[in-house]
Amino acid sequence: VLLELVSQQNSLQQFQPKKDCTSQTTAAVAQSSTAATPTTTDTNTPTATKYTFDATSESNSNNSLPRFGDGCYHVYLDVGANIGIHTRFLFEPHLYPDAKAAHQVFDTQFGPGRDNRDVCSFGFEPNPKHRERHQALQNAYREMGWRYQHMFGGVSDHQGNLTFYREPGVSKHEDWGFSMIRRWGDASVQVDVPLIDLAPWIDHHIYQRRLPDVVYGNYATDEPKVVMKLDIEGSEYIVLPDLLYSGVFCRSLNYVFGEFHAKYGKSVKRESDRPDQQGLVGFSSNGEAKDWGKFITKTLKGIHPSKCKARFVYLDDEHYLHDGMPFPNEQNNVTTNTTTH
Repeated sequence: VLLELVSQQNSLQQFQPKKDCTSQTTAAVAQSSTAATPTTTDTNTPTATKYTFDATSESNSNNSLPRFGDGCYHVYLDVGANIGIHTRFLFEPHLYPDAKAAHQVFDTQFGPGRDNRDVCSFGFEPNPKHRERHQALQNAYREMGWRYQHMFGGVSDHQGNLTFYREPGVSKHEDWGFSMIRRWGDASVQVDVPLIDLAPWIDHHIYQRRLPDVVYGNYATDEPKVVMKLDIEGSEYIVLPDLLYSGVFCRSLNYVFGEFHAKYGKSVKRESDRPDQQGLVGFSSNGEAKDWGKFITKTLKGIHPSKCKARFVYLDDEHYLHDGMPFPNEQNNVTTNTTTH
């Protein structure tokens, strides 16, 4: 574990900002997609691949660990990133004029003329099929001086591994349904993925982050913002309660948008081995899952603003499914840090 931590810290320190950027707060950007690597493949089951997660990069049990959010003024958490298109909406809005809902969120929370050097994005995506793309996007943005970090793993209320399922064959929808739900029955392709305990990750890496010494943009308020998209194909029924009960939702986040996947609610299950069945998750019907989403939305809306700074909005912007736009280092005319539409 110590050797792995030293290796990770060395990797983080390889990111060097330009001299006019913050001098002490940029050690937490890694050179590669974080944490998981394939360890074993079950030769008897060709469709099953196992990945493990490096817990040292994700746990908040040691406050001496580097924080990925150090040096970030604004933070965007893309939880359920798929191919990372929302991060591109954030940094390159001019390329995606039809993503009006996402633009409204980012402009309202971060400012329409934000400077990309002030913003950090973290994309949580467990699908190994998208890992190479996230690495390429991360590298391209680094060349621009922008901070994007791919967090390879699913999110939950605990750390470990979980079996996810993806569509067999070539997906027409960028594997949208990659999740713990076996949507395609026996034809579903099984992949064991690492789990990130999201609440303590946010608390350690984002809430406790060191703010930058220099801010490049001019913002209406002096408050740095943390915005999160939550689109995790059924796992929201596990993750959102943990964010609330841990206090992370109200303490660490400013704005959360996402959706509930009630049409698959009956398939969302987690067993409990405790006599009191604590930790059991499940719905008797999709309708019950839908009612849960309505209840939690009303509950969040009803929290007094003096007790909770976060706001939740049921929203997703699914434009530009396949992206199709070249990365900045593949374009001839992208040299600016200020966002424009």
